Amino acid sequence: MASTRTHRKRLGLRFFPSLNAGFGSSAAPTASIIPEKRSFVGADLDAQFISLMIASELATSAAQDPVAPAGLSPEQQALWLAKKGEWEKAHNIAQDIPSSMGSWIHALLHLIEGDVGNAHYWFARAQRPARRPSEIDALWHEIATELAR
Repeated sequence: MASTRTHRKRLGLRFFPSLNAGFGSSAAPTASIIPEKRSFVGADLDAQFISLMIASELATSAAQDPVAPAGLSPEQQALWLAKKGEWEKAHNIAQDIPSSMGSWIHALLHLIEGDVGNAHYWFARAQRPARRPSEIDALWHEIATELAR
């Protein structure tokens, strides 16, 4: 994590160690990353960058950690499990999320499963454009990035 902290410091972001304590360790996250005021970059761009960084950390955690970080939302848990390859567990969580985000994640999961027809149903419920199986990774990152906002 030292390189991540250094990277954030160079980018002008204040880092709260407890946010990423869950990413790569068993401690629960309790704070957040917030942008420092910078005159050359707008707040929207800062928020977008932070969202991408958090999505990337979620993917890294799924690749490296044996269990999900504590403190994840149900949506983040479902995405973490999907990235980990634990489809059934991810699906069980996603089907209990009664929002358009839950439907979008549900669509992703059926795309991963290979059930394109069912995925299209869930994309429609989420009011999102249907995607192809070749777009699964990009879609995962798109959803994770939106969740981090």
